[in-house]
Amino acid sequence: MFTHFLIYQIKQRIQKYQENIDIDLQQTTENVFSLGKLAFQQLEKGNLIFYEDDLRECGIDVREVSVYSGLCTQIFREEFGLYLGKVYSFVHLSFQEFLAALFKFLSLILKPTKHFKLFSSTMTDLLKKRSGQSLAE
Repeated sequence: MFTHFLIYQIKQRIQKYQENIDIDLQQTTENVFSLGKLAFQQLEKGNLIFYEDDLRECGIDVREVSVYSGLCTQIFREEFGLYLGKVYSFVHLSFQEFLAALFKFLSLILKPTKHFKLFSSTMTDLLKKRSGQSLAE
């Protein structure tokens, strides 16, 4: 469900803000990765809201946040009549959790750790061995 929502929002953003309808897979992956990184870091801190500095820290251009309006909301924060700046949040906590999980998954795929490499090589050896046994039977 969240994956479908994410894909829908990406297509909406492209139709609304880009002249070229073709999806730039590299740029889209980087954008999703950056949003996931933001979601993960803020969950680790226990934050449901974040600020422009948090966006910059994750490589997200503050001027382009409105492009992600289906994924993030921008709130103007005022206290006691004083304008204190912009505050952001994801559209729902469950979507923030989904993006954080997607970020960790993509991190493993794009930058495998030693443990992941060990697991995949062991799994490959196991599958080769099992397929060899199946052919011999």
